Amino acid sequence: MILTTLFTVACAALFFGGFCRLVRMDASTMLDARMAFWAATAAAAAGIFAVAVWGFTPQWPSVAIATSSAAVQAVSSRLWRDGVPAQHQSGAWREGRVWRVLTRVAIVIVGKAPP
Repeated sequence: MILTTLFTVACAALFFGGFCRLVRMDASTMLDARMAFWAATAAAAAGIFAVAVWGFTPQWPSVAIATSSAAVQAVSSRLWRDGVPAQHQSGAWREGRVWRVLTRVAIVIVGKAPP
């Protein structure tokens, strides 16, 4: 009974954390980040559904994974206070080293920087 309660609470926390992040995302958020949070939120909903409808009794590995995932979301939530972090935005890579190198290559080849 304790494992089932811990698992259900962890899945509820995962679902809530995923929901809060998905609400802040839009088309400018990188697709892999959106898909990862959709998958985690759906898996958390499936975990709650399995316990409530099918009478699923989780074992300690399932509880440990759900609890640690919920803890990761709780700890990383401070990075999401002002919206989606820049690292998850589609244009964020333009500010990195790869973009600077590609810009220099384009200048050498074409004679001007890309837009």
